[in-house]
Amino acid sequence: MPNLIIGLDIAKNIFQVYGTNHCGVATIKRKLRRNGVLKFFATLEPALIGIEACHSAHYWARELTKLGHTVHLLPTQYVKPFVVGGKNDANDAAAIGMAVTRRDIHCVPIKSAEQQSLQSLHRIREEAIQERTAKSNQIRSLFSEEGIIFPTGLSSLKKGLLELIEDGESVITPILRKLGGMYLEQLSCLQAWIGELNEMIDRYFKENDACQRLATIPGIGPVIATAIVSRVGDPSLFKNGRHFAAWLGFNPQTIFQWWENQTRWNNETG
Repeated sequence: MPNLIIGLDIAKNIFQVYGTNHCGVATIKRKLRRNGVLKFFATLEPALIGIEACHSAHYWARELTKLGHTVHLLPTQYVKPFVVGGKNDANDAAAIGMAVTRRDIHCVPIKSAEQQSLQSLHRIREEAIQERTAKSNQIRSLFSEEGIIFPTGLSSLKKGLLELIEDGESVITPILRKLGGMYLEQLSCLQAWIGELNEMIDRYFKENDACQRLATIPGIGPVIATAIVSRVGDPSLFKNGRHFAAWLGFNPQTIFQWWENQTRWNNETG
C-alpha cells in the first residue's frame, strides 16, 4: 500500500482533500478549487486515492491515474458507515480515506472516455424514445376527446393524423388542426433523431471487436451489445457468468421469489 492515502470529496467547484500516512495519522486537510486540483496532485508522491462513485468521478479518476496515482471509486453506500460527526465535506473526505483502505469493498471500475460517450448515446436514445411515446399518447388522448381514435402503432398514428389534418371536411376545430400539425412535425423530428442515433450505434457495433464477439450469442444485437460494452468494459472483472448475471440483477433467489409470487397470485385469484 502507498505511504500516502487520500480521500477526495469531489464537487462542482470546491474539493475537499483528507490525507493520511500508512499509520493512519492525518497529514493533509485542505480545500481545493476546481482549477487547482490537478496542480496539487501533480506535486504529490504516488498515492492511493479514494473517490465516491458519483457525478464526474470517472473523469477525475482518469486524470489522477495519468499523474501516477492509484484511484479507487467507492460505492456511496459503502462510504456512509465511515462518516464520523455531522455531514460536511471534511468529514466525507475523511470517511472516503478510511473506506478506501478496506479490502472487502468492491470498487467501481473506471470507465474510459469512449465508454462514457457510448453510454451517453444510449441514454439520449432512451430519452428520445420515451419522449416519442409520450407525444404519441398525448395525441391519442387529445383527439379521443373529439371521438377520433387512431389505429395502434406509430406509423398508423402519423398516417391517420396527416389524413385528418389535410381533410378539409373534418369536424375538428382549427386550433386542434394546428396542434395536430405541430405534433406531427415533432414526431417526425424525433423519429429522424432516433434513426440517426440508431445509425451511430450500428456503426460502433460493426467497428468494435467486443461487440462482434457478443453478437455471436443468440438474442444479442447492436443495442444490447453496445450497452454491455459501455457498462462493463472489462469482462474479466466478473468471476463467471453467474457473477455477471447477479450484477445485472438476475439470480436464482430473485427468479424464485418472482415465481412464488406469481403462483400465490394465481392461487388467490383462481
